[in-house]
Amino acid sequence: MPTQVPRWCAAALLCLAAAAVLSSPALAAVGPNGKIAYVVNMGFPDYTTDIWVMDADGSNQADLTNTPAVSEFGPVWSPDGTKIAYVIGDNIFSGVWTMNADGTVQTKLSTFSGVEFGPTWSADSTNIALVRYVPGVVISTQFDIFVVALDGSSDVNITNSDYDELEPAWSPDGKRIAFAGVRDGGAFTTWQIVTVNPDGTGEAVLVVMDEENRSPAWSPDNTMITFMSQFNNPCCETWQVWAMNSDGSGATNLSNDPAVYDMWPSWSPDGTLIIFSSTRNGGCCGETNIFTMPAPTHLPPVAVARTTNAPAVVTQLTTNGASTDPNWGRKAGTAVCKSNCLRSKAITFSSKRDNAGIELHGKVRVKNELRIVVPDALVSVQWTLPGGSTQTAQKLTDLNGLADFQLKGPHGTYTLTVTNITKQGFTFDSAKSLLSKTVTK
Repeated sequence: MPTQVPRWCAAALLCLAAAAVLSSPALAAVGPNGKIAYVVNMGFPDYTTDIWVMDADGSNQADLTNTPAVSEFGPVWSPDGTKIAYVIGDNIFSGVWTMNADGTVQTKLSTFSGVEFGPTWSADSTNIALVRYVPGVVISTQFDIFVVALDGSSDVNITNSDYDELEPAWSPDGKRIAFAGVRDGGAFTTWQIVTVNPDGTGEAVLVVMDEENRSPAWSPDNTMITFMSQFNNPCCETWQVWAMNSDGSGATNLSNDPAVYDMWPSWSPDGTLIIFSSTRNGGCCGETNIFTMPAPTHLPPVAVARTTNAPAVVTQLTTNGASTDPNWGRKAGTAVCKSNCLRSKAITFSSKRDNAGIELHGKVRVKNELRIVVPDALVSVQWTLPGGSTQTAQKLTDLNGLADFQLKGPHGTYTLTVTNITKQGFTFDSAKSLLSKTVTK
């Protein structure tokens, strides 16, 4: 079988034979560029990986997870830029988690106890598609793609085949999921770029070449898909960044530089750039850094898809030789929700006091864009307690759109922060929500 590349390997050339366990990024609708999340191999002595963030120009690089004994990788921003889905683990044991953009409120997605990785968000942030290593029908085990609801209400295998599928990428409009799947075609069965409906129907193989095609990522306007490709007949040339129209036409090599490995591409939220990791400008041992190149504005028709073009003009963002797996979030608070919006419009407190402390109630009222209360919306909050410790909680809104959170504690200052609101078919509009309120009792 063709080579599988783990996207968290900082030394790309040394890792080309390892087993792949990560997904390519999926982006939100067109919007202003925000922070870039990426993975850094922290090196000696633990050789674990952390998730870092930086500004769009490569400045203000910061370690978001900072856990020397544990590896985190595969970061993917939520469509509104307020959360990151990611993976904790390694090639043997791994699970999908979510956290706020600042690294707080880290939460495991599901109770699944096996190997899962490669998250990608639905357009309304209520579901995450991911990869799991599960029993097959003919083959004993293989990688399948699941769609998992964040509220735990559903968990569905949408590929359920005896072929491997990896690296799902949900389209920004929510209508299709692209992935890399082992499919027949070309000179041999190999990895091709495939799309399906979110329920697993309507599969379409977009590009069939004598190459291993991996890591698809949608353009913010849903019209194009970038991916990485390695010629395998004969094996094996360098990985190159390609792009094609969303129907599979116009496949074009954007890297066009066989001297380097360009991998794990995705788009900037404004659609003007493609970000990727590369061995270019590296030292020994396949060092990788993060780069950007101009995104195509249109792609050639199928008839000239293999026409060569000049090597890409690139901009380097990192220099540590250990960075890979970039994902670009939109600037938080800039998403425009026009219908089926969930907004936290009020936070109120009430309490009962005694000498031992207080019983505090914090009520969050949820309304839509028409100012109508929304029942059965799942509200996630974080309490900040006197002394600085935190507690998280989730509650459904009642018929009056109220979610009532209560706790007991000492007298002092408490802050209630709304971290997310979800309901099937709705979008959390954080930009027009009251997200936090403090009270002293």
